[in-house]
Amino acid sequence: MFIETERLHIRTFTLQDAQLLMENKSRFFLEKKINYTKEWPSDGLLAWLPLYVESLEADNQEFGFGPWYTTVRSGTALVGDIGFKAVSFYKEQREISYSVVASKRGRGYAQEAVSALTAWAFNQHISLITAQCDRYNTPSLQVLKKCGYRLYGKEGTILLFKKERNRHE
Repeated sequence: MFIETERLHIRTFTLQDAQLLMENKSRFFLEKKINYTKEWPSDGLLAWLPLYVESLEADNQEFGFGPWYTTVRSGTALVGDIGFKAVSFYKEQREISYSVVASKRGRGYAQEAVSALTAWAFNQHISLITAQCDRYNTPSLQVLKKCGYRLYGKEGTILLFKKERNRHE
């Protein structure tokens, strides 16, 4: 699955993509024609991939509602990753998370990716998307606010955000 924005290509991880990245990072970059970077994948994505693979293999994962990777549209540079995690038993609710490699931060890529994936999810069956952000992560807080996410709570230093699908969408 593939989403194209003004400046980004956003691609969902297939089972084969996830397995390849876990087994051979260099080969993943080579096969995907992405410039190699030591900045990626993040520890969070590396922890998530085995669970995602297991879920795909068990046919318990809706394709598209897992991790995606982002690259610049005009070249082969990797930007980061973004994706959805299931939230307990609520089929119409997901939690979005995202990461941008340090060398690509401050360019609006996170906002562009979050906006695109939020719109995509709302065009599926999702009615509520949540997000978590450390209160000291000012750039990420700005991304969520600019994308229309609203603060609804906190757990320690973690701020909890949500965005509901418009009933007319």
